[in-house]
Amino acid sequence: MLAGPRRALETDGLLACLAGLPAGHPHRHQLRTQVIELNLTYAHRLAARFSRSGEPADDLRQVAALALTLAVDRYDPARGIAFRTYATPTILGELHRHLRDTGWGVHVPRPLQELALQVKKADAEVTNRLRHTATPADLATALHITERQALAGLQVARAGAYRPISLNRPVIEDPFSPALIDQLGGPDPAIRRAEAQVTVRALLARLPERERRILSMRYYRGMTQATIAGQVGVSQMHVSRLISQSLARLHDIMLED
Repeated sequence: MLAGPRRALETDGLLACLAGLPAGHPHRHQLRTQVIELNLTYAHRLAARFSRSGEPADDLRQVAALALTLAVDRYDPARGIAFRTYATPTILGELHRHLRDTGWGVHVPRPLQELALQVKKADAEVTNRLRHTATPADLATALHITERQALAGLQVARAGAYRPISLNRPVIEDPFSPALIDQLGGPDPAIRRAEAQVTVRALLARLPERERRILSMRYYRGMTQATIAGQVGVSQMHVSRLISQSLARLHDIMLED
């Protein structure tokens, strides 16, 4: 097997031959395939740099291989640049773009994604250099950004936005532990009822006393219209009419407010 430098030299020679062949020449496809195969291991090594990103290794290698193919098709030997010098930023750029566009499990604005990646990288470097955990101020100085920006980048990088944990994960490592989703709260109907009661109480205060009394007996005490009629001293039909009028008035008052 050829060593790295020898592979690079052979690659440049094959690409020079490829560039000299006219379009449609039967040997072009064969030379192109040889160049890709010679450099596929190199592309996979570049993909391995992102192994800690949490993205599946096969996906990273596939992105790197596609980027290598793109670099082969776009390379021009006439510029006098070695192929790997040209291909390396192309492959790394595609890997960065892949992680930025598809790797986040939670939607995060792109500027904040890029900031989080920069902060995450600087966090390791600064911590190693200072021999203590990097503070937002340390990171701000290293990246020439504000401390607030550094803190925002840290929060995104450490919050699991790239690979959020599953809600079905147990709270603690125990076979009988409840899942995280079981600890989440939900809508409380009592709160909505309390809000409605406060609203209705304010509206009722604007009705005449007899109408307030009738509505209270009907809807708060659950009395029938016949029972209400007996206590108020009017007919059941009149109670029914008063209830309808009162509800219509409450509706109009609410719309006015």
